[in-house]
Amino acid sequence: MKPGTAKKYSWRAASLLLPLPEVRWVLRTLNYAGTKKMAQVKDLRRRYREEKDLALTFDEAVSASGRSREELTARFRLGKRLWLLLFIPVAIFTLALLFAVLVNATTLDSLILWRAGSMLFALTGFCALLFSGALKCQLRLWQLQTGHLGTFQEWRATGRWLTSILSW
Repeated sequence: MKPGTAKKYSWRAASLLLPLPEVRWVLRTLNYAGTKKMAQVKDLRRRYREEKDLALTFDEAVSASGRSREELTARFRLGKRLWLLLFIPVAIFTLALLFAVLVNATTLDSLILWRAGSMLFALTGFCALLFSGALKCQLRLWQLQTGHLGTFQEWRATGRWLTSILSW
């Protein structure tokens, strides 16, 4: 018998019982994906350092947008209203579906409950996406009204952030 033949036959025998080729393929794929992700993380860190060095003042940020404060205010106010117009009907439908499922939960089949639950989960995510659009626009409006580039935490510390989002 040749020297490498026993190794080859033992590999084939082990492959019948264990998924060795698949494990090798998964490890090779994970290694490739890991190196790509590490390169992305290094790139993000480099960009973060560059952005940190480029801290703009409020007036510089407004002038960099190419619009005046009034134009930006009108744009973000319109954006917030559009996001809210999309959010409100979806939120009402989601709450109505939740109420209908809770009222009829004992009489519904388990498959229908699972489908309704997955639909509620998807609708809740969609509502969160729409609400975050309105939230972003209101944060920008707050920054324009106060005249400084405040963070979300500073805006939330004002205590009226939720009512300001839902106000027209």
